[in-house]
Amino acid sequence: EAQKQFLRYLESDPDDPGVKTDLASTILFQGDREKAKELYREVITAHPDFVQAHLNLGIALHADGNREAADAALREALERAQTPEQKAHVKKVIALAEAQAGQPASAETKAVAPIDSNASTGFQRDAETALKDHPIIGPRITAVHWEGAADGVVSIRDFPMDAMPQVVRNKFKSRMNEELTALARREGIDEPVRIELVDADSTKLMDTLDGKEWVGAFDENTDQ
Repeated sequence: EAQKQFLRYLESDPDDPGVKTDLASTILFQGDREKAKELYREVITAHPDFVQAHLNLGIALHADGNREAADAALREALERAQTPEQKAHVKKVIALAEAQAGQPASAETKAVAPIDSNASTGFQRDAETALKDHPIIGPRITAVHWEGAADGVVSIRDFPMDAMPQVVRNKFKSRMNEELTALARREGIDEPVRIELVDADSTKLMDTLDGKEWVGAFDENTDQ
């Protein structure tokens, strides 16, 4: 499903390095490492400073047992990392790879930077899990700050939501709002759901999940 959505996105912006890298990752974790590596290298050729492509290429090479090439790719990712978050993210993956020296990488090597969160209730923790499990947004979340029972701010790195095709964006909101509403109902939350999605670097508001918008607007059978 994630692969299908990324391919749709690339129809409108075929050179987006983040989406193309994420597409490669969906292929990687379906077992086609050769195709995934090919796509990572295409991204690196077009965007040499795109850290995630170097990092994910290293993960794929590590899964092949090619430690020398994997280490080179991971070190390249660390060298090109710009922010403290990026550096911490890359170092965590390198540590995992080193801990597994001599073994093929498992899905555990698809590490993400630790998320800073002040969640204190069942709803807040479950809502965070729902967001982190999303194949597009999840790996890019850096922090979640809750200001009320169902009122929070989610910081997302390297993901310009305004560039998403509108139908993909609306479908994401439809599914996420439906899930958030179900979680709130289950936990007995009476307050309105309001979760702001902001850019981690600029803190610019990109969109808001309210538990209502676009819910039920898409037919899951026809994907329309």
